[in-house]
Amino acid sequence: MCWLCGNSAHKEDAIRLSSDPIQIAGPSSAAPPSFGTTAIIKQLRTSWGGAFENDTYPVYNSTVYYALLASAPLDASSPENSGWQALTALMVARAAEAFELWDDLISINLNQYPGNPPSGGAVIQFAYSTTTDGGGTYEFPELGYYLGTNSYGGDSWGITRAEIWLNSSWSTHSSSSPINQSGYAYYGGYGFITYLHEIGHALGLSHPGSYNAGGGTITYANSAEYLEDTRRYTVMSYFDADEDGSGTDHAGSSGSWRYGQTPLLHDILAVQAIYGADPTTRVGNTTYGFNSNTGKDVYDFTKNTNPVLAIYDAGGVDTLNLSGFGSGQYGGQRISLIPGSYSNVGGYMTSNLAIAYNTIIENAVGGSGSDTIIGNHVDNLLVGNSGNDSLSGADGADTLIGGPGADILDGGAGIDGVSYYLLYHDVVATEGLTVDLANPANNTGAAAGDSYISVEWVYGTTFNDNLRGDAEDNWLYGDLGDDLLSGAGGNDVLHGGAGTDIAAFSGVIANYQIVYSASLTNFTVADLRLNSPDGTDTLTAFEFFRFTDGDVATSIFISGLTGTAGDDLLRGGAANDTLSGLGGNDTLFGAGGNDTLNGGDGNDILFGGLGADTLDGGAGHDGASYYLLDQNVVATAGVTVDLATPANNTGAAAGDSYLGIEWLYGTPLDDILRGDNGANWLYGDAGDDLVAGAGGNDVTHGGAGTDIVVFSGNFANYQIVYNAGPGSYTISDLRLGSPDGTDTVTAFETFRFADGDVSAASWNGSLPEDIRALGAPLDSDPLDQSGWLL
Repeated sequence: MCWLCGNSAHKEDAIRLSSDPIQIAGPSSAAPPSFGTTAIIKQLRTSWGGAFENDTYPVYNSTVYYALLASAPLDASSPENSGWQALTALMVARAAEAFELWDDLISINLNQYPGNPPSGGAVIQFAYSTTTDGGGTYEFPELGYYLGTNSYGGDSWGITRAEIWLNSSWSTHSSSSPINQSGYAYYGGYGFITYLHEIGHALGLSHPGSYNAGGGTITYANSAEYLEDTRRYTVMSYFDADEDGSGTDHAGSSGSWRYGQTPLLHDILAVQAIYGADPTTRVGNTTYGFNSNTGKDVYDFTKNTNPVLAIYDAGGVDTLNLSGFGSGQYGGQRISLIPGSYSNVGGYMTSNLAIAYNTIIENAVGGSGSDTIIGNHVDNLLVGNSGNDSLSGADGADTLIGGPGADILDGGAGIDGVSYYLLYHDVVATEGLTVDLANPANNTGAAAGDSYISVEWVYGTTFNDNLRGDAEDNWLYGDLGDDLLSGAGGNDVLHGGAGTDIAAFSGVIANYQIVYSASLTNFTVADLRLNSPDGTDTLTAFEFFRFTDGDVATSIFISGLTGTAGDDLLRGGAANDTLSGLGGNDTLFGAGGNDTLNGGDGNDILFGGLGADTLDGGAGHDGASYYLLDQNVVATAGVTVDLATPANNTGAAAGDSYLGIEWLYGTPLDDILRGDNGANWLYGDAGDDLVAGAGGNDVTHGGAGTDIVVFSGNFANYQIVYNAGPGSYTISDLRLGSPDGTDTVTAFETFRFADGDVSAASWNGSLPEDIRALGAPLDSDPLDQSGWLL
């Protein structure tokens, strides 16, 4: 179209057959000037020519209907009616798609009219004819309303209806044309860009310059008014993408020239300047390219394999996925997420994919070649995949994943990092690696050959990694595996993740101040040396600290831990710790110091270790064990443990106190264990143990060694029953109130009553006929001497 270019009626658009040879044009002797966006919008709204040069022609209604004529239009006054030709089903689908692509861009609605509209109906009528004016293709509008003077000094008229006529004799619209074939060959064909072009006219866009078919010889050198008047930028241009001398290649490895498949960068700019941008277009998390979820095949590069398009997107966290393109690109693909910029993607094409000026695409995925990927001003995720890639995050907090190959990873401004968790965009790493931000020559695995610029953090793999920072403030995360992390200089944040992890420092342990925060469950490690070479680091989830004079378990610095509702293992250190198991069946190790161990709900095991400890089992069936002094450290001396009177305690139990403790477990040495008035379970383990249940119905087990079980009354006060199956005795106190209760006794060699000892060996599984007194007389019983008044 240019219906007003030198003629008050209509004019045909230029014809270029798909069979025309491709010509690579050189720059003209006097290149036109480059225009900014404001001037470009004016060019695409006002280049009607002559007296109409500065006029604008927006559609008048907020909802615009278009009709894909199924029969000759009712308006018999149109000369094109006599040659009307029916659209094929494929042409109808292509035309509807072209309208939808424009509709995605603008705040007004373009809706398809069902069937043919009435004569003079306020619709955009789309049809083919053999009797178009001069054999051309054009759009003819009807002006319904004068809207006043526009900002360019011309008049503004509202379009109320329009007719788009395409000449059916054009080879681009014939039955053999891609526009009329199944599949996706029509993307990039001249037929489809013609559809887009004429619809653009119906929406009020002009050519970029004051030229029109039928007005003499039209060439870029003679007619382009500004540098960007090519089909690289707009479907409204008459000039191919290479005619500005830029070398833009829209043919590439296919060998066939490709035309715009959507409204292009400057079309989006201009049409949205007229109507406003559609705020509802693809507002979810949208993927363009491979694995596309746009719902439009033009953005699916498994179908549109030679894309020439521009992307407008109204919101969400979006991805440009070019992973399906290989190494067939000069120097690899160049992918840019900067609004208003172009990318070189696919088979050797250049400047063939643009991002609209008002569109933010957050993420980009490269292919198998050596790609250059450039982020924008927001937080980007850039993935290189295979090849020696160059990733630049620009502004924002960016995540860079180089993938296999020797990659250049430049975070740009902001807090940026590199992640090796993924090997490819959809494949988790399969082995560990070494990453050294300060000296990348030390890198191994998928990081080998990588180099870093403005990278503040590193995320490792699920395997065993060695991660080292630089002189800046870094954040290092080991994830799974047994990792070795070193912040090096700066004030760093290190997280070991799961596994047995080590945080390494450059000095001896005496050079550092180490503070544990129970509320944050992390350590602050400050380098006290001159100029603090290692800085002050914050560390979480490490099992060991590595200093130049040796490794130290982090648990020795922990003064308090809180578990979960599940089954926890909590371990204190040398300091005075408070460990709280909460729910679940927990195991708590106090280790050194005067500790407070709170089991909480569940059946808990409390190891106080050395020091005067407070052992509170909480709800459930809980116990105190002295078998271990610390995790994996067996006791080296026996103990005296008295649940009823803890002041009698000796050894590692000295100073301990108890609340909610139902059972005791001794050491592998000689122990004295005594319960309280509750129902206790007492186990002596190895050694020659002395065990007394005291009050309550108790279960006592001597374990290995020569053990004695003690009762407070005379032998005659008890009923003794032997249980042959388990090899235990049931001993019931028959005195008033049953002070000792009814106990179950196993693995004792001697029974001690107030009137003497009885050897279990003399019974042979039956009750003795008399009492054999063993050892010293009762008035010199060691129990009396130790303060146990039985």
